[in-house]
Amino acid sequence: MDGVADLAGLAELDLPGVTPSRQRRSRETTAALLRAGARMLRDRALDDLSIEELCAEVGATVGSFYGRFESKDAYFNALLALVARDGRAMVVAMGANADLRGRDLATRCDVLVGRIIGWMRRHQGVLRAALQRSGRDPSRWSGFKDLAAATAAQAEDYTLGNLEIMAPFARATPANAPVSGGYMTIRNNGSEPDRLVGGSAGFVGMVQIHEMTMDGDVMKMREIAGGLEIPAGGEVVLKPGGYHVMFMQLGEQLQAGEKRKATLQFEKAGSIEVEFNVEDIKAMGNMGHS
Repeated sequence: MDGVADLAGLAELDLPGVTPSRQRRSRETTAALLRAGARMLRDRALDDLSIEELCAEVGATVGSFYGRFESKDAYFNALLALVARDGRAMVVAMGANADLRGRDLATRCDVLVGRIIGWMRRHQGVLRAALQRSGRDPSRWSGFKDLAAATAAQAEDYTLGNLEIMAPFARATPANAPVSGGYMTIRNNGSEPDRLVGGSAGFVGMVQIHEMTMDGDVMKMREIAGGLEIPAGGEVVLKPGGYHVMFMQLGEQLQAGEKRKATLQFEKAGSIEVEFNVEDIKAMGNMGHS
């Protein structure tokens, strides 16, 4: 089944060029038109997609089509937006996968490439049509530029001496939240242990290294005295529900999709500035103390 077909049935359809409607029946017709177009584009070019045939496919009139979409171009832009939205959701889900973040770079790249191929197969008709028209107006690829940037961020690593800091990300915060968490994988390729002892960031008043543990049915959080040890030849995964960088006394809320710079301080290796990709609180689950 076409990926846009699934997505369009669930989307709020708050898309540019699409006339909003509060009526359920009208929204269902809009979704049906998007589903039909995604199916039809699998075996024909965009220029060959007839509005009359599209409407006949779902039992709608041409007038109802133009009552929902400003033009055929706006209709296709809505399809592209849904495809980009699906891709963005895929990338966010990968970022929230703590097990995947703990894997080495080659494994993460293999998984990422495999999921991109699956995404392209799901949306092959819309993507092919986008390629066919891209030469006429490159600006229409803006949504996919954002997606490419988010995808590239999955492979972002930093090196400090013998330490590798892999794919740092921070938790997006709701209104008035006082704290957020920072996560990553740290690998020590050296022959001596090191410790992550703290850090600093311009958007918070304090940075500490914390651990969450379960005491029976009670989840407890504490600062790690002396910092978090990174063993020689080993690695430590900072993830929701476990070890994490605690961003305290937030000066402003962290919004999903943005990047925030922070400095990490190690006992032996020194300090390094890294960028944390801020990711959706809903996709990442409940951290328990924010």
